[in-house]
Amino acid sequence: GEILTFSSSGSPRRIVATGGARVLFLSRDFFLRRCKCDCPSGDIHAEILRNMLRVLSDHSVMLGKQIRYLSAPDLKTKIAMYLCELHETTRSLTFTMPLNRDRLAEFFAVARPSLSRGLVNLKNAGIIEFRRSSVEILDRAALYTLARG
Repeated sequence: GEILTFSSSGSPRRIVATGGARVLFLSRDFFLRRCKCDCPSGDIHAEILRNMLRVLSDHSVMLGKQIRYLSAPDLKTKIAMYLCELHETTRSLTFTMPLNRDRLAEFFAVARPSLSRGLVNLKNAGIIEFRRSSVEILDRAALYTLARG
C-alpha cells in the first residue's frame, strides 16, 4: 500500500491477507504535516516517516535494477549482470544468491527451466560453479564481459 499513498492512480479494490492481520491506515496528511503532539516515546511520527521513505527508496532501487535486467539483450547477460552485482556487493568470488531460482526467474521474467539452463551453460563454459544457491565465480573476466552484453 505504501506505493499508492501519493499515487494519482486509484487504490486497489481488494486486498486479501493470507493470515491474521492488523491494518493501520495513514492518510497522506499524516506524512505531509509535522506532528504537533508531544509523543512520550520519542518522535514516533519522524520514525514512521523515515521508515516509509526507506521502504519507498528500497522499492525504487529494486525496480531500477529490474528495469536494467529486463533491458538486457538475453538471459545469459541478465544472469551475468546479477552475479556481478552479487560479487560487488559481497566482495567475494563465492557467495549465496539471496533469491531462490523461482524468485529469480520471476524477477527476470523467464521460466525457471530457462534460468536453470542459463546457469548450467555458464557452469559448462567454466565461468561459474554452483550448488543450489551457492555460487563461485571461476572466470571473473569472462563473467564481466558477458554482463556488458
